[in-house]
Amino acid sequence: MKKYCIKKDIMGCNFYVYYKGNHHGGGPLFIEHIFGTDNFLEEHKGCKSVLEVCSGPGFIGWYLYKNLKMESAHFLDIHKPVKEDLRVTCEKNNEELNFYHSDGFKNYDGPKVDLIVMNPPFFYTEKQFENHKKYMKITDEEKIKTAKRIILDLDFKLHRNMIENFEKHLTDNGRIVFLGDRDFIPREMIESKVNPKLKFTYRDFSIKGDKLDYYTLTYLKK
Repeated sequence: MKKYCIKKDIMGCNFYVYYKGNHHGGGPLFIEHIFGTDNFLEEHKGCKSVLEVCSGPGFIGWYLYKNLKMESAHFLDIHKPVKEDLRVTCEKNNEELNFYHSDGFKNYDGPKVDLIVMNPPFFYTEKQFENHKKYMKITDEEKIKTAKRIILDLDFKLHRNMIENFEKHLTDNGRIVFLGDRDFIPREMIESKVNPKLKFTYRDFSIKGDKLDYYTLTYLKK
């Protein structure tokens, strides 16, 4: 099992996230460029609880939990085997395991939280996925299966579920941060489906170079 450090001190690393290689969906990259930035941490410093949707091993959720000194962290994923990664991380760091096996919010029965974050699939059509597969030269059937699980939200079903249900899983002062790829899921696809009465902020980010390629849409419950 591999490990990734999300909290360092003068002695080295004091919190590792443990994971299997095929459960790595890119969380550390988004921590480096988005969730770990001073602006993001400052904006959400008052949050006491976090739920990471499409969590995988929980890179982003654990990072925010430790660096914002939260009281609880919760993790939701449709892929049940990631629970073992989370169990090991909890065991090694003496933390409580709060995992929910669910497709979006369909089977989520956990508490309301202050902050919902995610590293969701960025493709929503088979054509987008096939183009990605060709570009990345993915030919191994097992790798294709893993890639499809991580990056394809066919027909936007997962996003629709999150959009339709997130408000009821937020505390009164809660917020959700949608993460999107500008090339594949335009912000308008999310904005057009969210309650128009909710306040939101939009931010662009460069991850792969100078080009603005990713964005966040943060919606406040109040």
